[in-house]
Order: sequence, then C-alpha cells, then structure tokens
Amino acid sequence: MSNIESTKDLAEEALARGEYETAVTAATALVEAGEPWLLDGLVRRAMALENWADGPPDRLVAAANDWQRMIEIAPAPVSYRGLARVLLKLGDRDFALVNLLEAERRGATPEVLLGFAEYYRTASPPDLGRAKAYFLRAALRGRTQGIRGYGEVAYELDQPFSGAAMALIGLVATPLLALILGERRHAGF
Repeated sequence: MSNIESTKDLAEEALARGEYETAVTAATALVEAGEPWLLDGLVRRAMALENWADGPPDRLVAAANDWQRMIEIAPAPVSYRGLARVLLKLGDRDFALVNLLEAERRGATPEVLLGFAEYYRTASPPDLGRAKAYFLRAALRGRTQGIRGYGEVAYELDQPFSGAAMALIGLVATPLLALILGERRHAGF
C-alpha cells in the first residue's frame, strides 16, 4: 500500500470515528496530492468540516467551498446534495434550494428527497405538508429517516393516527429493509 493510499484510509477511518481534525488533515493531503486523489480528498474534507462542531469558525464556509469545487470537477447529485446541506446550515436557503433542484434533476435519490423534506420542515414558517410528502417518498424508497421523519411531522400536524401507522410500518419494514438494503437504509440527507 502506498503512502497516499494509507492517507486516504486514515482520512476515511478518522471521519468514521468522528476524529474530524485528523480527517481534515489527511483529506487535505489528498487534495494537495492532486489527481487521482483530489475528489476523495475534497469529499472527505467537506464532510469532516461540516461535522466538526468545535472546529474552526469558518468550517462550514470551507465545506461549502469544497462541495462547490467538487461540482465544478464532477457535477453529480451527491455534490449538489452536500452543498445544499451545508448551505442550509449556513442559512442560505435560496441557494440550498437551487442545489437541491439540480441534485433532483440529476437523479432523485432518496437522500435528495430527504433534503427537500428537511428544507420544507425547517422553513419559516415550516411547510409541514410538503415535508411530510417528501418524507413519505423517501420512506417508500426504503429510507428509515423517511419513516421516522414522516411520523414526527404527522404528530406535528396533529395527525397521531397517521404518525402511529407509519411507526407501525417502520417496525414491520425495518428488518426487511435491513435484509434488502443493508446499511443504505440509514442513508440520510
């Protein structure tokens, strides 16, 4: 295994363990190594910066810049979704919606549907009806966050029977989803 491959493994393992400073350092080394390591470094660094709660104050801006750079290099739904997620955290709802729409145009994955659900749920005022519809679409595509989100929003809308029905469906469907989708069933926005 080469030195750069071990750096990639370090970035990935540190990210999985929640050691964001180490992940950022290793991912930055990948970015600096250039092709073919650039995209690996950008995505890992963006994810680490986004999740590093006690990191540098400009970490979310830096994460957004990494996602934007990924879009320029490889415009894929995951890049647009990542940028939209960070922009929502930064409060730039308009540009977040633009990126969600582009991610959907390139492929309406369940994770993109969860992004729309989050967008509408956190609007001011919240559009819980739309959020519930997107959570349902994600749930129907096998995402447990869709099942949970649908139930939560149903209760927020004072629809306890709808929420309870989804909770029951989740109890029955989760073992089946585990067999069919494995860990992908937990993939979120």
